[in-house]
Parts: sequence; C-alpha cells; structure tokens
Amino acid sequence: MMTHGLKRRTIYSAGIASLILSVSFWIPIAALAKYTPPPNPSKPKETGTNTTRGGSCEGDSAAVLTALVPFSHMGQTISGHPTFTWFVPDRTSRPLQLRLFTRSGQLLYRTEMESQPGIMSVALPANLPPLSIGQSYQWGVAVRSECSFAECGGDGRNPSGAAC
Repeated sequence: MMTHGLKRRTIYSAGIASLILSVSFWIPIAALAKYTPPPNPSKPKETGTNTTRGGSCEGDSAAVLTALVPFSHMGQTISGHPTFTWFVPDRTSRPLQLRLFTRSGQLLYRTEMESQPGIMSVALPANLPPLSIGQSYQWGVAVRSECSFAECGGDGRNPSGAAC
C-alpha cells in the first residue's frame, strides 16, 4: 500500500513528465534541428513555378507545381545526397521530370515519374557522386509534355526566354 507522500510524488512526477511531453510538441522542428539561415543570404533569382502553360499546346493544362524551398534566401543542405520536395495540387496524374544542374548549366541528374497529389519528393540516389560543399546547384521539376518541356534548355529556360 502506498503512503500519502509516495502517492503525491508519483502524481507530481507523472504531471511533470506530461508537461514536458506536451511542451515538446510545440517546439518547431527547425528549432530542434538548430537551423539558422546563412548570415548573408542570397535570394533566389526566381521563386515561381517551374511549368509552362498555353502556347502551341491547346488543351495541355499543366499543373502548377510549388517547390518547397525557402523564399527569403537560397536553400542550403548538409547532405551530399539531398531530397528535393515540391507540392502538386492537381489530382490528375501527369508525367513529371526532375532535373539537377551545376551552376554552369551542366545536367547532373534527371529522373521522370508520375505526379501524385500532395507533397512529392525525390532523393538524389546514393550511387551518384555527392554534391560538393560550397557549390551552387539549380534544380527544377516540371510537368513533362511534348510541346512545353522538350523546348527547355540547360538553364531552365526555353529559347524564347520563358521559364520552363
């Protein structure tokens, strides 16, 4: 049989544990990761979507894709094989293509997949060389169609200058 003092300590300990556990759910994940943006962040040149609409492809209604990246500065990673993430609002399955380029426009990686509504992500495969520390890279994901994506060049733009 528990004494009054032992019962009180047990209830007190359970209350403290519950409080700590409930408070931990309010701590943002970024705070847990101790993420701090770079001291002199450079802003991305473009933060729009990476798709085209209209043009010569009547009836080709490409889904608007949203890259899940920081808008206030260029994203950084500590992983040599990072994961690229984006949001697809459209429920219609469409062919997508993800491409990764060096700063000079050299294609490092390309993969194709079918879109799914919601958050999608692709990790750079472990069998590829890791990304170099301190180097800048550009990635993009776009709805693949015969008339819009095929015209895109290595810098993410088509010959007319419109974003791909």
